[in-house]
Amino acid sequence: CLEAKVILENYRRLKLSNFVWAFGFLGLGAACLAIDYSRIACDPKSHWFQFHAAWHVFSGIGMLCIANYLKQFGLKIRIASS
Repeated sequence: CLEAKVILENYRRLKLSNFVWAFGFLGLGAACLAIDYSRIACDPKSHWFQFHAAWHVFSGIGMLCIANYLKQFGLKIRIASS
């Protein structure tokens, strides 16, 4: 695949920090989703913080980090519009 070829050819020049940050934020998002789904720390009748909302925020930041990582390859990232 084209992406793998580009990565292998330019491995030493890659900036991996955004890629690592993306995994961190997506991991936090997954943890928030698991906590929300299992209702460990979320009582729907009495709550002050919703882990479902945190899941959306962390996942969105993770996707932004992935987009910033992909920019170094000169790829055009299009956002679909309705």
